[in-house]
Amino acid sequence: MIVSAHGGALRFIIILVITIIMVIIGHFFLRFTLQQSDEAIQQHSVVVQVRKEVKQERGSTRPTMTTEAKAETTTTTTVAVASSTVKSKRLDGPKIYVYSDFPSAEYQIPTRIYFQLEYTLLQAMRQRGRITTNPSEATHFWIPHALVANWIDRRPQTMAQDLRAYMEQIFVPFLHKMVHELPYYNQTNGRNHVLVWIMDEGPVCEKAGGFKVTGPGSASDSFFQKIIQPMRVIGYHGQRGIQSEFFHNLTCWTDGVDIAVPQWHTWNMRADRILEEAGQNCIIGNNNTENCNAWLSYLQQRASTATRAFYFRGSASTWGHECSVNIRPWIGKYCSQNSSSCFLNNNHATMTDAVFALSPAGWACWSSRLFDAFYQLVIPVVLADGMVLPFEKRLNWTSMSEVVRTGSPVDLPSDGGPQWERLERMAATWISTCRDPTQSQSCLDHTVSQKMLHMLQNRKYFGWQPIESDETAFYMLEQELLDEPRHVNFPSSP
Repeated sequence: MIVSAHGGALRFIIILVITIIMVIIGHFFLRFTLQQSDEAIQQHSVVVQVRKEVKQERGSTRPTMTTEAKAETTTTTTVAVASSTVKSKRLDGPKIYVYSDFPSAEYQIPTRIYFQLEYTLLQAMRQRGRITTNPSEATHFWIPHALVANWIDRRPQTMAQDLRAYMEQIFVPFLHKMVHELPYYNQTNGRNHVLVWIMDEGPVCEKAGGFKVTGPGSASDSFFQKIIQPMRVIGYHGQRGIQSEFFHNLTCWTDGVDIAVPQWHTWNMRADRILEEAGQNCIIGNNNTENCNAWLSYLQQRASTATRAFYFRGSASTWGHECSVNIRPWIGKYCSQNSSSCFLNNNHATMTDAVFALSPAGWACWSSRLFDAFYQLVIPVVLADGMVLPFEKRLNWTSMSEVVRTGSPVDLPSDGGPQWERLERMAATWISTCRDPTQSQSCLDHTVSQKMLHMLQNRKYFGWQPIESDETAFYMLEQELLDEPRHVNFPSSP
């Protein structure tokens, strides 16, 4: 009986201890979960104040203005999106037939995030219900491929050989079959065919990272160029005025046919919901500010920490082939000589410590720095002559960026010239104005604040969320596809 009593007491103690431990673990897990949830909605320390002011603005007794009414009462904020196109709300989207005859190939999702557009764009189109198995009802024909997976993300020491093997054994043989055995390409001479190409120069001019790959599927392959040129090419490589190195009657980019898109990324707006709402609520125009207290708080907080005009992080060595050649060494020299106005690879500064983010050409014309600036609401200064900006037919880039002509090779004055002086003066006046609590209206009306607001209100069109909405990059891309491509008399042979 004594042993039994001791055994029962021991079991009771063990159960009690386990229960206490579980309660403690549950407590800390709940605290951790709440902390993570709270961090997910904070971008800046000002977000708490922004949240309060947004709630106050929600409770305003003033009637809510419709989108059309907003467009009539302001001449500044609503110009960021071309209303006749973005507001058309054609949510039905294209009908895409994916070639099932494309031979299977070893595939893995590319490790570099912006390369994943090659794979995930088609997957998301499936999720959005845009794929049809009936070619007779298709508006577009999609060529699936695995260029990056069979090249960049394979063995670094054999990249050129891997690319050549993929083109010779898989990609080009399929193009021959598509043209000579299947009926769809020849019905429109390829004008309704879609090819995603996320490398630097585009399929017509691709230099394969400097490897100078030749043979089938290369920039010197006349059959490949003839078949690819009429297609709707989707990519980052938009660059006007550059001709093929091998065929001077072909251009790297075809305006009105090819589609420039934002970088594929994992960024989303969950951490900015409060700030996004503050920007959407704010209507500025005709000396009348409505529901802008939360947005004003954000601007004042940003101005309080901004100390320089420009920010750049990255290589300052020679980059690029055709677009603004030598712009990066120019940036390095300028920032070194003007450290009071420019952060250059400063480990103690963040992008939001400056007003403008320098976005020069990279290996090619586009650079991920443009999109990094957008996500941080730091006004990008595009330093890439001839660059085709994403969805530029639908988005008013002038209202949310600065573009400085550089020359190629760069011929900017060492001090940047009048354009640079204007940007420095703009940054200085914005910082001083928004730091002064007595100049709230002037802060809201300042050109820098207006550009930031346009960026905030339109960066949703850079988000690749595959939800059924007219406020994502997918929607913008689908509208571009549904637009009738510009008629171009492509040469019968390159």
